[in-house]
Amino acid sequence: MDLQRTKILLDKINSLHQNLLDSKTSVSAIEKKLLMDYLSNMYEAVIDESPATVAKPVIVAKPIVKEVPPKAVVAQPEPMKFVAPTPPLPPPPLPKQEPAIVFTKEPEVKTIPEVKEGPVAVSIPEPTPVKVEKEPDLVFEKPTMTVKEKVGFNGAYDELFTFDESGELSDKLAQSPISNIKKSMGINERYLTINELFDGKAKVFEETVDHLDSLNNFDEARTFLEEDTITKFGWDQPAKVKKTKRFLKLVRSRYL
Repeated sequence: MDLQRTKILLDKINSLHQNLLDSKTSVSAIEKKLLMDYLSNMYEAVIDESPATVAKPVIVAKPIVKEVPPKAVVAQPEPMKFVAPTPPLPPPPLPKQEPAIVFTKEPEVKTIPEVKEGPVAVSIPEPTPVKVEKEPDLVFEKPTMTVKEKVGFNGAYDELFTFDESGELSDKLAQSPISNIKKSMGINERYLTINELFDGKAKVFEETVDHLDSLNNFDEARTFLEEDTITKFGWDQPAKVKKTKRFLKLVRSRYL
């Protein structure tokens, strides 16, 4: 056995084995083959029976050192920094709007006529006629009988046609003859007569007084009123007797 050779091979085997341990990687095919060659030579040196002085040339093979690739350097994330939020930009200014022009109508100035000193004439406006449903026109026919042919007046209405002849000025004026019943009445008196005696029917009032103006005497007027108007509008009711007698006095003045 060649002891010197076996020592050299043993050192190579230990060195290669130590490199494989230090690499901590899988053993490549070349490293396996080299290790097997060392072992094969070791086996031959052990069984060699030649003198120890004769040494066979030994090929020293340099160990193949596998280059370990550098480990990948993982970049460490930078620590998070607190960044103050940027305040929002102020909204752009709105366009300036011109104030709307409002046209106002100037109040109409009415000039008040200068009033001269002296008695002031107060004019009472015409009463607004009450709007009523349209009624058929009344057709008045002259009585076919004269007063002489008529048996007599309705006694139930004697109180309405009985007048108190006093000496007051108003009664004397009521006894003055008139030519038109409606025109001889003032505005207020006409308005009250229409509302109280004709139930607000202005057209019936006008047709009645126009027919009374066409008659010849007061007896014909009484006959017409008894047959057509007194009962229809209830002039004999206690609440209307006073106003009725005043109106009948005016009718009587038409025939004086």
